[in-house]
Amino acid sequence: MDQDHHSASRAAALAGILAIISIGVTLMAPAPQSFIIGALLCWGSALSIAYYHPEFRLVVSHAFHGDWGKYKTIRDDTWSSLALFLIVAILPIYFYINRVPLNTDITLAFSQAAKKNPGSMINDIGNVTADAVRYVGFYWNLDATTQPDPHPVAKAGCDYIKPHDGCGPFDILFNANSSFPDNAQILGIATIDCRNCTTRPGFWVFMRWQHSGWYAEIENLKRLDFDKFIIDVLPTIAKNSVGLIDSITIPKIPFAKRD
Repeated sequence: MDQDHHSASRAAALAGILAIISIGVTLMAPAPQSFIIGALLCWGSALSIAYYHPEFRLVVSHAFHGDWGKYKTIRDDTWSSLALFLIVAILPIYFYINRVPLNTDITLAFSQAAKKNPGSMINDIGNVTADAVRYVGFYWNLDATTQPDPHPVAKAGCDYIKPHDGCGPFDILFNANSSFPDNAQILGIATIDCRNCTTRPGFWVFMRWQHSGWYAEIENLKRLDFDKFIIDVLPTIAKNSVGLIDSITIPKIPFAKRD
């Protein structure tokens, strides 16, 4: 009997050790499938611990009937196996409640070179790799006598961006084959997107061409009527660009300086 009990204890301890290893290897992995696999391994190990320790039923029975004095007959290794059972059974729930949500969060940053066009950089500030990332920019010269449609459009992209990494910097007018006069007032709308992104951020961009600039996130890009902005709003801004641009109260981020 003692031999069977000790064999059961060793088997239970081995199952518990394997369960804890599975927690370290798979449960903490970012992919949801890995979390599920780790949780199932933990619960499977917990069940195997209970299977190899029939005395667990005695512990439950004593508690149910209030026979607290009989706990003295329970072996110490059974209590340690019970503790291991509770750990591997509860840890998946604990990690699930305290898990860091998976997200792909990309954003734009702009910089001003000393003797070159402004640059833009796409950053992944989430904890998941962003796939097929694309940048699109529309820019208008507010000093021009007329405001045509923004063609050609500036476009750039990256196949992927790893979490907490970036892509760029690349010319703000990348692939647009256009430029502006020195110190011209430029207003723009820049957007970024990716294949697995849940949001599509947009940014207002204002520049003194090749001198300075700032950008600010558009609070609700989906509500922006692009055609109405070009036809009705843009000409009004061009007539009083200094006053209207200065009156914008949303947080503005200055272009970073670079060589």
